[in-house]
Amino acid sequence: MNTKIDLWECIASVLEGDYTVDKKRLVDNWLKEDPRNIQFFEKLKSTSFNETTVQKAAEAKERIYWQTHEKISKIQLKRKLRLWQYVAAASFALLLAIGGFSFWSAQSVAPIYVESKSPAGSTSRLTLSDGTVVVLNAESYIRYPLSFSGRNRKVTLNGEAYFEVARDTRHPFIVETDQMKLNVLGTHFNIKAYEDDREVVTTLMEGSVSVEFKNEDNRSVKKVVLTPDRQVVLDKTTRKTVVTRVKSELYASWRNGECFFENERFIDIIKILGRQYGVQISILSPTLENQLYSGFFSKQEGLFHILNSFKKIRNFEYNETDAGIEIYERY
Repeated sequence: MNTKIDLWECIASVLEGDYTVDKKRLVDNWLKEDPRNIQFFEKLKSTSFNETTVQKAAEAKERIYWQTHEKISKIQLKRKLRLWQYVAAASFALLLAIGGFSFWSAQSVAPIYVESKSPAGSTSRLTLSDGTVVVLNAESYIRYPLSFSGRNRKVTLNGEAYFEVARDTRHPFIVETDQMKLNVLGTHFNIKAYEDDREVVTTLMEGSVSVEFKNEDNRSVKKVVLTPDRQVVLDKTTRKTVVTRVKSELYASWRNGECFFENERFIDIIKILGRQYGVQISILSPTLENQLYSGFFSKQEGLFHILNSFKKIRNFEYNETDAGIEIYERY
């Protein structure tokens, strides 16, 4: 096996779990050649394929075979389709990684998307194909292509994430949420855009960003340009936006295991603490929900330390239950 088409077939066989000793040995040797091969292989294992990708895989398989083995029978082209989903994916992504070798144009293959999630109580860090670093906060989700292609680099976010975008003036980096679209070339920023939050908050640490807010028809209705240490807050209910100067690093301190609150409603703080510690927290007394608190804590201090600190300011108590923690007003 001395051609790239054979390597792809071996990779596909290993991913499918139907391989020979020789195929497994070839893939193992390829993985040892470059750490990027391991990174690509792991991403490929977690990739989900839609119907479009499956169709493109079948078409790609046929083209590859007819260009390299003209005498292969059409019957053989009908072998396991699922196996060749991986072949199409591996072919395209490997060509992008290795560079300079292609059987067909990039336009003929559907983009392959990766979905990464960070569960409650934890954060996760990932590096995209362009070198951009993303840190996901608890209960956050990001969808991005295995390899960027085309005129821009677009990802979709639900939750909170800190971005260190690799600079590329020819290919803008775009982050889309259900409420806005953010355009950058290369910069550091934090986005907090949970679906169940009443606000969307974008904070800029370095560079510049253009934030476009959407209406109910998903059309851009307002644009705000941020400079360092500026923050824009969108109220989802009123659709109003406010830009203020802030100490930007404080709003991304969660990535270092810290919790920062500045005049935030108690109900919003409880949501954050629930995500950070992976605990269901309920406020039983509505009068407590809109009380404002400020504070800076290390996550290592523990949830109860934070709650006890707030107790010293306001009259409330809390109980641990099988379902989580219940907070109620103290009279």
